[in-house]
Amino acid sequence: MGRYVKWFDEVGIDDVATVGGKNASLGEMYRELRPLGVPIPNGFATTAEAFYLTIAELRDELTQLMEGVGEVDVTELARRGRKARELVYSASLPAELVEEVTQAFRRLQDEYTEDVS
Repeated sequence: MGRYVKWFDEVGIDDVATVGGKNASLGEMYRELRPLGVPIPNGFATTAEAFYLTIAELRDELTQLMEGVGEVDVTELARRGRKARELVYSASLPAELVEEVTQAFRRLQDEYTEDVS
């Protein structure tokens, strides 16, 4: 499909670095078990590249936030970790990522039904 979305039939256990362990496992199951008659639904994963694209604008701020915190100061590490999560969770999604995910979701709706859930 693109740089930011990979379908389950495109990924397997060798793609952990690209789509993460759970998605790589889902892809492996989809590719290997579906042909044997096991009813595994299709799906897609967003890639690590999509994540990095999303946080690119935050990279300097995140780096600065974590500078100088030592593993001894657990309270300060927890505070900074909370702030880092807030930054990531509030980040805007890049338009090209939104477009790929939207297209992928529409494909799932076409494949299953509009209520794909």
